[in-house]
Amino acid sequence: MKVFVSYSLDKSEEFIITILSRELKKQNFVVETSYSSDNNELDINSSDLFIGIVSEYKNDKDKIFKEIIFAKEKEVPILLLIEKNVEFNEININEESIIPFDRENINDAMDLIKKKINTKQDIDNTFNKKDDKIASVLIIGGIALALLLVLSLLNKDE
Repeated sequence: MKVFVSYSLDKSEEFIITILSRELKKQNFVVETSYSSDNNELDINSSDLFIGIVSEYKNDKDKIFKEIIFAKEKEVPILLLIEKNVEFNEININEESIIPFDRENINDAMDLIKKKINTKQDIDNTFNKKDDKIASVLIIGGIALALLLVLSLLNKDE
């Protein structure tokens, strides 16, 4: 499976994308990111999953929102991790695709990810390969949230 990762993070938070990409590759995903791709639209269109990570500390949100809209138009499944203070009303995507997070209280987002994984298992206990990969991505999304939590705790100490 191919995953396209688009992100709007502060420069000091971008290490999260490196770790996320490494974990996805360990799960045998092919990973393209919005900053490593020569042709984002082509890479999004050929992806099996679009992962978007949007924090409130970066000003290039328009770029990621355009990529999300493109992924939606091309019917690429979307997993969006979005920080609580970010407005995205102009994007009409399925609520199931959104994991809102608050770096001051990451537990709510982690609980939501666990619930989504359990719901997938309840719907189909026989898990086909694609569902198994989606569950893996949700787990990796949880890892990304945990990394954001660590980052926020480090920033509090400064």
